[in-house]
Amino acid sequence: MKNKRIIIILLVVVFILLIPLVAMKFTDEVVWTLSDFAIAGFFLFGAGLTYEFIARKGSNTAYRTAVGVAVATALLLVWVNGAVGLIGSEDNPINLLYFGVLAVGIIGVIIARFRSRGMMSVLFLTAIAQALVAVIALIAGEHQSPVSSVSEIVIVNGFFIALWLGSALLFRRVNTTGSKLKKILQSNVTTSNIISWSFGIVFVVIGVLNMFLVHFVPGAFYILLSIIYIPQTNAFIKKKFGFSIPFAVKIIVGLVILWGTLAVGDLAEIFGL
Repeated sequence: MKNKRIIIILLVVVFILLIPLVAMKFTDEVVWTLSDFAIAGFFLFGAGLTYEFIARKGSNTAYRTAVGVAVATALLLVWVNGAVGLIGSEDNPINLLYFGVLAVGIIGVIIARFRSRGMMSVLFLTAIAQALVAVIALIAGEHQSPVSSVSEIVIVNGFFIALWLGSALLFRRVNTTGSKLKKILQSNVTTSNIISWSFGIVFVVIGVLNMFLVHFVPGAFYILLSIIYIPQTNAFIKKKFGFSIPFAVKIIVGLVILWGTLAVGDLAEIFGL
């Protein structure tokens, strides 16, 4: 990465941080400590470097715009969730689910190897993960809290879902037009793949929650379990060992584990399910 790019990123970060600094001189509504500026600077600079690193993988404006929307959405999700909490207050443990949403995106991007075709699918799955958090929050009764109504949970999460989908559609535009788009959708978006990815996302989210709220071991188990639901895993196993895990077996095992998790697991007690 050229030094000129890094300097530009630093200048942009400094400019953004000047906004609350100046605001503090004119109003008591903005109160930032030194640690607030340090944390904000860290996340802003990290987001800038991430954008620069990924955007270089593409050669057109649509790809870079899609990367920008995705990185900005992730930054906003972390910032808002850490500052005030998307559901209830920032101390509400259910907000940890959003780290699962980010994990889906990060793991997916690595698997996709920054290719626009794969990035499109990853962003669609990230939007599904975000929607899943809203559903879990409503099932857990978070809408009964005085600070989080049904409409607030739906609107806030809907806003982020729209951003994830917007980025996905931009990635689709990079290399898909007309019949080419149709071929890609037909070859990649099948019912079994969607179901498999959905189970994988659920287990990643449960794994992250277990790591933070229960214990590392069950968390690692769920995350490792999620790997078998990635369609590419089945293709790899079949190529290397000559067999694959039947789709029906994966679904039955997944449903049984989910039932046990939601019925008698530690997370069920924590969230009152």
